[in-house]
Amino acid sequence: MSSTIYLEGGGDSKELHIRCREGFRKLLKRSGFDGRLPRLVACGGRNAAFNDFKIDHVSKGASDYVALLIDSEQPVKD
Repeated sequence: MSSTIYLEGGGDSKELHIRCREGFRKLLKRSGFDGRLPRLVACGGRNAAFNDFKIDHVSKGASDYVALLIDSEQPVKD
């Protein structure tokens, strides 16, 4: 089973996306997920993260785990 987490954050540059993924990777390792880390995708803004998540969620089978991690300031528009 593969797992992917789409992240809101990382701004608009490749360098910031890398730093965002590194920060979440460190957090997950320290939380006990070392050795079974999901694929982390920094998407920049909220709408970009949601759109990437929707595409992957529809295209992956039931054996794959796809999650979305965004700020909670307001609901995402469908």
